[in-house]
Amino acid sequence: MFWLGEIAKGVGYGLAIGVLSFGPSFFTLIHTGMQGGRGAGLRLALGIFLSEFTVAAACYFGLADLFTLPWVQVVFSGVATAAIAYLGLRGWFTRYPEFARKFNEPVSTSTNVFKGYVLNLFNPFVLVLWVSLMGTITVGTDYVVYPRLAIAVQMASILLTLFSLDLGKVYLSDFLGRKLNLRLSFFINRYFGLLMVALGVYFAVQFVRVLWPLLKTL
Repeated sequence: MFWLGEIAKGVGYGLAIGVLSFGPSFFTLIHTGMQGGRGAGLRLALGIFLSEFTVAAACYFGLADLFTLPWVQVVFSGVATAAIAYLGLRGWFTRYPEFARKFNEPVSTSTNVFKGYVLNLFNPFVLVLWVSLMGTITVGTDYVVYPRLAIAVQMASILLTLFSLDLGKVYLSDFLGRKLNLRLSFFINRYFGLLMVALGVYFAVQFVRVLWPLLKTL
């Protein structure tokens, strides 16, 4: 019964994060599922899951403090800003003939997994999220006989819950994508591009907020 309680806590954390998070990975996952179909969306979801697992494992094995260093946050914020802004601008400025041509091209398996991994890994909020979760879970397991094992169970439950929610998004977006014609899909692609540009601007502001105090100390 004790381990069921730890699993329930992890599932609760995962559901709360999945419902409240609307970062670049969320929009890219929906967009990929609609444009590339179920297979492309599942591969992207796998990449996102692997990146979440990487950060969670790093925090679990004691690297959480490293992620809070200002220069580490600057690097991650800068890369995230550039990548997200590029994806958004490319989606917004893609012309209809080019979109129609690429829409019918086969999608590379490795590209989607790698894209999901990198896009989510360099999202600075993923680092903040797992550092915060690590602190919250650790405090909540002070009374446990095997605290490290309890932390691992909760983190595994969070990861699997997030992955399950992403799979649900993929199947839903694939269903919607098959109901839409090419012209409407093109306008949705531009809409998602605009959303990504807005996220890029937001990340750019956060990047400046982190970088400016460091520059003043030089």
